Amino acid sequence: MHFLAGFFYIVYRNEGTVFSMLCTLIANFGLSQLFNNNISMLRLLFYQTSRLIGIYLPHLHTHINQEGIKVSYFCAPWFLTAFSFTLQSCTTKCVPLLLNEIFDGFLTVLRSNK
Repeated sequence: MHFLAGFFYIVYRNEGTVFSMLCTLIANFGLSQLFNNNISMLRLLFYQTSRLIGIYLPHLHTHINQEGIKVSYFCAPWFLTAFSFTLQSCTTKCVPLLLNEIFDGFLTVLRSNK
């Protein structure tokens, strides 16, 4: 979670604003379940991502499974940092809107690597 707090601090430069944003994310988007001890939500996100790749990119999904690559290998940094891992240098104030675009871009990159 410190990645997320650090990213928000770089963007907003105000500790009170960052704290409010983190509280809102935890309360409204269920991030408390993502960072608990049994990481059940993280496992669910890995499963959902694997299924989405299987639905939208079946050829890639088959290849990934044949190579023994787990979705968690490339998704863990994104989910645990709420995508701020790849947005560290981005200074935008519309992060929630950007997350949807990032996932669309993620699917586009995966489609282009068939």
